[in-house]
Amino acid sequence: MRIRFPQLLSVIVLLCFLLAALTPVAAQVPDTRNNPSVIAQINSTLAAKGLSQEEVKERLKSKGINIDTMSESEIMQNRSLIEQTILELENEKKPGRTNRDKDGYGGKTLPDSAQRKVAQVFPAADPAVRSKSTDETGSKEPINTKEEAIADVAQKLAVQVVPKVGIYGHDIFFNQSLDAFRTTDGARAPDTYILAAGDRIRITIFGMSQADLLLEINKEGYIQPTGLKQLYLQGVTLGEARKLIGQRFSAAYRFQQDQYAVTLQTARAITVNVFGESNLRGSFNMSALNTAFNALAVAGGPSMQGSVRAIELIRGKSRKKIDVYAFLSNPATQFDFDIQQNDILYVPMAQRVVSLQGAVKRPMKYELTGTEGLQELFGFAGGINYNTYVEMVQVERNQADSVVLLEYKLSDVLNGKQAVVLLDGDIVRVRENTRPLERFTEVEGAVFYPGRYELQKDMRLSALLMKVQLMPEAKNDFFFVERLLRDSTIKIIKVAAAETGNFLLEPRDRVQVFNKALYANQDLIEVVGSVRAPLTRAVPFGEQVPLTDIVELAGGLLPTALEQAQVMRRDVMSPGKVEYFAVDLLKPAGFKMQAGDKLIVYDKRTFLQGATVSIAGSVKDTLTTLYSPTLTIPELIKMAGGFTRSATAARLDVFRLGYGENGSGFTLFELEVDSSYNVIAPATSFTLLPFDKVVVRDLPMFNLDRTIMLKGQVKYPGVYALESKQVHLSDVIEQAGGLNPLADRRHALLIRPYNKRGLIGIDLRKALARKGSARFDPVLLQGDTISIPAYQNTVGVRVQGTRQADLINAGLRTDSLRLNSVASFIYASNKNAGWYIKEYAGGFASRADRKSVTVAYPDGSVRGTRNVFI
Repeated sequence: MRIRFPQLLSVIVLLCFLLAALTPVAAQVPDTRNNPSVIAQINSTLAAKGLSQEEVKERLKSKGINIDTMSESEIMQNRSLIEQTILELENEKKPGRTNRDKDGYGGKTLPDSAQRKVAQVFPAADPAVRSKSTDETGSKEPINTKEEAIADVAQKLAVQVVPKVGIYGHDIFFNQSLDAFRTTDGARAPDTYILAAGDRIRITIFGMSQADLLLEINKEGYIQPTGLKQLYLQGVTLGEARKLIGQRFSAAYRFQQDQYAVTLQTARAITVNVFGESNLRGSFNMSALNTAFNALAVAGGPSMQGSVRAIELIRGKSRKKIDVYAFLSNPATQFDFDIQQNDILYVPMAQRVVSLQGAVKRPMKYELTGTEGLQELFGFAGGINYNTYVEMVQVERNQADSVVLLEYKLSDVLNGKQAVVLLDGDIVRVRENTRPLERFTEVEGAVFYPGRYELQKDMRLSALLMKVQLMPEAKNDFFFVERLLRDSTIKIIKVAAAETGNFLLEPRDRVQVFNKALYANQDLIEVVGSVRAPLTRAVPFGEQVPLTDIVELAGGLLPTALEQAQVMRRDVMSPGKVEYFAVDLLKPAGFKMQAGDKLIVYDKRTFLQGATVSIAGSVKDTLTTLYSPTLTIPELIKMAGGFTRSATAARLDVFRLGYGENGSGFTLFELEVDSSYNVIAPATSFTLLPFDKVVVRDLPMFNLDRTIMLKGQVKYPGVYALESKQVHLSDVIEQAGGLNPLADRRHALLIRPYNKRGLIGIDLRKALARKGSARFDPVLLQGDTISIPAYQNTVGVRVQGTRQADLINAGLRTDSLRLNSVASFIYASNKNAGWYIKEYAGGFASRADRKSVTVAYPDGSVRGTRNVFI
């Protein structure tokens, strides 16, 4: 827990006198307790803080400390808690002090959520160390203290409040690179850890003797092994203690030097004070395992303006400088900064901060000390990038009332030839080398190794051609060089082969080496159609290739190839002129093909007029297939997967195509088949002909899963199957056991999804009175829903256009009735619509259109009114 101690030094100066004055044990401090001047000075000091001796003693008793019964040494051992108690009482007296400020840290208050988390882990107010387990010796191992838990929450809060930018080195304290050790992290203690009272050591022997001991260093600095002399370990490092313990225990136990282990089981808790330019300031309780760097991390590290190069670790009169940059370059140095009880960490203001920008590994702000200058700055930044412009580095500096820009040669700075001193606030800029590649030449075309090459001094074209190695098919009697001029235009230079040894190349020259094929007079021979490997080949002008050779080059003819082929010949000298030659592939008669010819080999199947037959209707798969005289009706039905469940064998329709000079048309044949699909009528045999269309018909009145839903006032509502295609509403009501006594016979509804018909009003009185009537007793369809409501005996009046509406508009109605509301009333028989408006809505409004009155019935029907009775 962090404790704030404003003006605490004045209290500590008088603490010894104060404790003595509050202690009635005269034998221990006879002079002080009976010294009136000292007592007066103490009372005066407490009074200045708004406190009294009795207040201090009562608060200490509430924390379990009764100084009336304590010796002087016990009082001094509890000195820090007494100091804290005096400070708490003083802070409580200050105006504007809240209860939460008692557990504050660094002037900041733990958020309520953080306090709740700490309270869940440590529900009791006592900050004493808790116990979590008991070993075989009966000793208990402490777990984290409440103070450590609050310090942990404080560190996490510091991560939230500390800005994410600043001087290089700030971030390691709030990006969780460093974390605080717990008191129970003793096994991680280094050999350099300095032991003190409160540390618990585990000694394990596994030689001829066996032992596992857990010993605590007492207040005098000793451990007391059973049966051995006590061993003083106060101020001894863990590595040294391991040797001393081995020597002492070898007198009573038998083991070799590698058969025992000494580890720190539980580290003591200490208080470390952090002051200066840190994000959180004050005192922090933590494990002695921590180094100064861990303590700074708990305090959130240096603030934005806090130094990372001149932090001081103050222990008594000694002061030790902490350089975070040295730690970052060698993390092992953190163990040189161990912390002890009441150590002070002071973070001064950063004095010389410079900003490094541009082409370096780590551009950001850096703190410099002593004689460090520009060269050291680049070392802290990790060096320059691969593409840094090393000819210049700029320094922007504020001087008096102006800003100046200084320039240096970066390469001289880096190699130490020029030392540049930097001032606070300097901005150092390093540029990238953005110049494109210039001293190169490029080769493309008919060479083995095309691409870019270094342009050496006085390099000739012949030397470049030797590097890239010309292909055999390269045209080597001349070459073209494309030269980019300063005005971005391109100059094309033709270089003869004999001149390549004298032709000087310039930067960014591009050499073109052409293929001889580019200059050859040739055209294509093509073979397409019914061959195994259609091809395209280039042939020089004037060369002729036998037709048989071309066919063989195309893999030969397919079995379905037609013997008669055709050659299309283009006249390469007269574009657009084409000739066609019919050739017999079996008797080519010495026909030869030339450049520009195209051989077309036809397939016999192309010339066939294939006939089909088809089957549709109540079969599992609609099918169209090629006609064959051997195809029969039974086979065609089987090819279609057979009949469906709804198919009838008594009716197969065959539509036969007939055509002549007067046109075409279909003739219908009606067939009947048996269970094996054999035709049994009108004749025992029926031959299919090309383009016949067979249609299998459905069974008459076939129904499958046709249902309706009956809801409301019937004896047995629910789902009903439509037994035939002519099921009337009255039939279903009769199946449902008839209507209930409460059924509203006038206002039933039929909801029909078919063709999105929606609501249909029905009058059950007429439907049941005239069963089977097409007008009043409708035939039901698949998916219909019949809803028969209960008789409600109410009438509704919409208030708009009535005097009720006038009252609403005038604000005289305070209930929930609105202009578009419908007010409901008990039905009165033999009354017309006007009577209800007058009786229940106060009559028509002055501007009401009385002729527009309509009556809407529950079945969806609407009627205009002229003495309409409801």
